[in-house]
Amino acid sequence: MNKSSNKTIDKKNKPVKSIIPEKELTEEEKQAKDFINNKSKTYPKIIIETEDDKTFKFTADFSKNPINLKRIFEALGTFNIGLMTKYINQIVNVSSGADKQANINNALVMLYDIKPKDSLECMLILQMIGAHNLAMDFMSRAIRSDGSGESVTHTIQSNVDRATKLMRTITAQIEALDRHRNKGKQIMTIKHINVNQGGKAVIGNIQNPEKPPEGEGRGNIES
Repeated sequence: MNKSSNKTIDKKNKPVKSIIPEKELTEEEKQAKDFINNKSKTYPKIIIETEDDKTFKFTADFSKNPINLKRIFEALGTFNIGLMTKYINQIVNVSSGADKQANINNALVMLYDIKPKDSLECMLILQMIGAHNLAMDFMSRAIRSDGSGESVTHTIQSNVDRATKLMRTITAQIEALDRHRNKGKQIMTIKHINVNQGGKAVIGNIQNPEKPPEGEGRGNIES
C-alpha cells in the first residue's frame, strides 16, 4: 500500500475505505447537529409516487405515520382531505421549479411555520407564496439580463418594477393576515417609559371616573 494514499487498497486495486479518521465534533457542534436533525423531523412531508406532465399521485404515509398527516393538516389550516388536495395542487401551480415534491414540501414548511388557523388564512398565505415566487423570478430575470442598450435596460427595469409591485402586494397580504388574526384590533406596544423624580406613571386601561352626583364627594364650606 502506498503510504501517501489515504485509502486502503484491496487485491483488485479498488479503494475500500478511508483510513483518515473523521473529525471529532465538539460538544457545541453535536448539539447543533442534533438540533437540526430533530427540527427537520417536525415538518410535514409528502412523497410523490407517480407523475406525468399533467397529473401526479402523492402520499403522506397516512397509515404508517399519522403524526405526519396531522402536521400536513395543521400546515394547511384544514382537516378536510379534499381541501388539502386542492391546496397542494395550488402549491404546484404557483411554484416555478420542476421538482414537484420539493416545491410542495418547501411550501409546507413555510405554511407550517406560519400556522394558518383556518382556510381563509391558508388561502392568503398561499397567495403570499405565489407572489413571493413570482417576485423572485422577476428579480432573477433582471439580474441575468446580459448586454447593453436601451432594450436591455428597459427589460431590466420592467422586471424590477414587476418584482417591486409583487413585494408591495406581499406586504399588504401580511398586514391583512395580521388584521384578520387580531380581529381588527389595534395593538400599541410601549417599550420605554421614563418617569422623572417625584413623578408617577400608570400603565393599563385608564377610564375617566364618573362625575359624582351633586352634593356628593364635595366638601362643605361654612361662612
